[in-house]
Amino acid sequence: MNEKITNLAALILVSAAVSATAGDGLLNFPGTEYPLTLQFSAQRAQEEGVFETPLSAAPEEAYNTLLIQGKMPAGLVLEVLVKSQARPGDFESVPLVASKRFRSDRFWAKYRLERRARHQVKLRAVNRGSGNRLVIYEVKLVKKEEPEWSDKTAPPEIYVPGPEPLKFPFKITLREDWHAAAPGHAFIADTPRLATLHHTAGNYPADYKEAAEEIGFIQDYHQSGEDIDIGYHFLISPQGDIFEGRPLGTLGAHSSKRNTGNVGISVMGNYQKESAARPVTPEALAAIAAIGKYLRENYAVSISSFYGHRDINQTLCPGAVLYSKMPEIKNLISPPAAPVTWTPVAPGPTPFFLPAPAEIHFN
Repeated sequence: MNEKITNLAALILVSAAVSATAGDGLLNFPGTEYPLTLQFSAQRAQEEGVFETPLSAAPEEAYNTLLIQGKMPAGLVLEVLVKSQARPGDFESVPLVASKRFRSDRFWAKYRLERRARHQVKLRAVNRGSGNRLVIYEVKLVKKEEPEWSDKTAPPEIYVPGPEPLKFPFKITLREDWHAAAPGHAFIADTPRLATLHHTAGNYPADYKEAAEEIGFIQDYHQSGEDIDIGYHFLISPQGDIFEGRPLGTLGAHSSKRNTGNVGISVMGNYQKESAARPVTPEALAAIAAIGKYLRENYAVSISSFYGHRDINQTLCPGAVLYSKMPEIKNLISPPAAPVTWTPVAPGPTPFFLPAPAEIHFN
């Protein structure tokens, strides 16, 4: 068979190049931005072909595991290639060690090298004749971090839920209601002291049903791909639906080395650039504010302790568009006091004084 090879860069739909920072842990493909979106023509969808990304920039740190997630129809196969050390100019395939594809075409895949290295990477999508659209939300380089409590003498306190579930003053879909899987590890007890806003940088759900499916995907991706339970405490759909992630009062896994006391709030979707099809909705902003007010009133999380992810880690998260809403969000959480105004009173008539009586002296 004579395979046709096309450079994916010419087919990715992008408007500007935005590089991921080292703090994102994302692999940067020069001249492209996430999400990488490949749309095959109707004619090409019936042909078998191979489509490749540009070669990535060299990672800043060594890695041995890559995690990829996105949307891929059944007719496509995704391969990861790295530059060969034995044969300069050639590429070697990285073994796929685990993957899962959902009915919604959401997928994640884990690839692992034999040893840690700073290999440049390119992706190869093989079209088997029925797929026509591939979306890659992220290619993440995984490096295991030491737990935040590892340098402390006292062991961490295991989280034990109270006899009654927390009562929230807003509508929320709890873990049992979206059928969360059991956590792979015990949760660590933690007390909220600050909050951090994220975006999932993934799928933008069209409705509640899609949002419920998306949170299930995110948990599975975090558990299977990164060996943690879902990293955020709250997730919000574009329609303003609030979902419980990991229980409030447990240590999060959403901000590198800054999780202690930190409540993770994440909005579903990618908000790095303006999109009429994927806007930051008033409903999502209202949901963020509702959570922020609850944290301020019940855990004394002050408005000065409400951050965007990029404020505390080297990252593009929560996306430039959502981050630009931070002043508005803070005003919704804690409206500024109304300024005291002074209205001058119009002067009255000039007062009239009788002259003082003349002094009379008697000899």
